Amino acid sequence: MKLWHVALLSVFSIIFYRLFSPDIVYTIIITVAAIFGFFIFKEKRDIIIYILIFLVYQITSNMFIFNGKFNENLNYSVRGEMVNNIINVSYINGQGLFSKVVLKPENVIDFKGRGNFRIKVEKVNNLKGKIYLDGKIISVEKTIFDKIRDYLSFRIEKTCFNKITAGVMKALIIGDSSMLPKNVNDAFKRTGTSHVLVISGLHIAMMTLIILKLMEYINIGYTKRHISALIFLSFYSFTVGMTPSVARAYIMGATFLIAKIFWEESDLEKSFMLSTIIVALLDPASIFSISFLLSYGALAAIIYVYEMVRIEKESPFIDLLKLSFIIQLMLSPIFIYYFGKMPLLSFLANLIAVPVGNIAVETGFFIMALIIILPFGSWIYGIILEYITRTLLFYIYILDKIPFMQIEVKSNYETIFILFYIVLVGTGVYFYRNRLEKKKSNII
Repeated sequence: MKLWHVALLSVFSIIFYRLFSPDIVYTIIITVAAIFGFFIFKEKRDIIIYILIFLVYQITSNMFIFNGKFNENLNYSVRGEMVNNIINVSYINGQGLFSKVVLKPENVIDFKGRGNFRIKVEKVNNLKGKIYLDGKIISVEKTIFDKIRDYLSFRIEKTCFNKITAGVMKALIIGDSSMLPKNVNDAFKRTGTSHVLVISGLHIAMMTLIILKLMEYINIGYTKRHISALIFLSFYSFTVGMTPSVARAYIMGATFLIAKIFWEESDLEKSFMLSTIIVALLDPASIFSISFLLSYGALAAIIYVYEMVRIEKESPFIDLLKLSFIIQLMLSPIFIYYFGKMPLLSFLANLIAVPVGNIAVETGFFIMALIIILPFGSWIYGIILEYITRTLLFYIYILDKIPFMQIEVKSNYETIFILFYIVLVGTGVYFYRNRLEKKKSNII
């Protein structure tokens, strides 16, 4: 088995291990892992790597994950985002979080957006897996990337004609959904197209392509334009914030550009593996977030499932339909487990939402560049952004009226989650082994 297959399997095994409590479910997982390990691992090296990654992860977990124990009347350094005088905490004392932590400060300060806060915790409340803190903000400061993000947010708000357009554009361009109206956000969720509003591989790919084409147009050399694209890509990713989806896309995009800089061929599967391992070891808590599971799950579906059924010279429409359905199938257990809902026709909605969303993202990036370079004439930019937003929302609202886009599922979520992926992994192993056998027979 290939090295990155072993590494990738170990990460997903860790996810299963930490998602479920050590009872009968834990026993089932270990049993299944042992059975599949018998068929998958053929060399001692594979087993050693598999165990080693588990051990390294355990060490990094103790280093980079907050233990969830707060002491009242003590000060903490937190990283988070303030909206309506409530701080959604991302990191505490530089460590990631398993549980959602929210701080409602007693003192009201004139501040919004992301920042680094120094707080004093006075009371701790645990409610349904979430931690609510009462306390005071001692001090707050913004990083240079926070300030740049705030500036871009300000320019978008000034350019757009209304809050709906500004909210959609801020979500599309800089990943800020704080202004997105609830009815708009709910419409995207019900149609299964909310990924369009999340900074992910689409945005990173667009940013990279725009920079490369621009550098090529002004006759910049091959190596220099890829180095420039890497610098811009790093700057953009740190500005919008390193969420799991952004980190995944950034690492894969950076791997692609570095390969080009050294005149090497990039490998999507290796880039995916590298991204997964780096995120899992540097930010262990993130691999249990819904953002990580959806982002990496979708890409895993493309690399390992879609490629099995892909047919050369097939109709682009059928190809896109097949891809959309496979991604939905792969992510359905995650939606059932976390939201108690199963998407049915979302793959059809994405046939429209994804192309329209691509156009909206491309236009948004182009207009944002013009706003920064040529700040005058903002009313023209506003008209264009208004038209693009109205077009995107027009299709989303139509799709939202179609019945059975998703249905509620009331069942044993853990059982559904496990059984589905047992079948999926088993099918993948079966086809993988058959492919190896065919290659051997062809060689012979």
